[in-house]
Amino acid sequence: MKVRSVELIVLLGLAAAGVWYLVSAVDFLEAEEQDYFLNPGFFPTILGCVLLLFIAVSLLQTLLSKTNREAFPESNTRRVILVIGLTAAYLLLWSMIEPLFYLFTVLFFLAVSLVLTLKRGAPLLPAIARLGLVAVLLTGLVYLIFDVTFGISLT
Repeated sequence: MKVRSVELIVLLGLAAAGVWYLVSAVDFLEAEEQDYFLNPGFFPTILGCVLLLFIAVSLLQTLLSKTNREAFPESNTRRVILVIGLTAAYLLLWSMIEPLFYLFTVLFFLAVSLVLTLKRGAPLLPAIARLGLVAVLLTGLVYLIFDVTFGISLT
């Protein structure tokens, strides 16, 4: 698969997600908060607009680019498809895994990390321990940011 094709697919997918995010953020703009100067939809709307702006710039760069080399070696195609499948499954199952969100997030981070970094013949147990620790720390950071700092429960 060529770089241009991969970039176009990813950018169009991000654009669809950005439009969905922006439409969702606009719903928060309608919520009237009399005590605050900024309402809940202010920053999400700005983020959605900036995302769409960056996507438009990247689309232009991709379309005007002269080079079109191979995106990744054929040997990595299986890994790319597996990561895309894991990510799609995680996002589609989000509402079903909500009570165990943090556990499934750790498992998702671990699975994706193993797929991306593990090489044939490499010892499995040390890799699982190391990447498992990273997955737990990343999920802990998500918990600290959303649940503790902002008071937004993801479960």
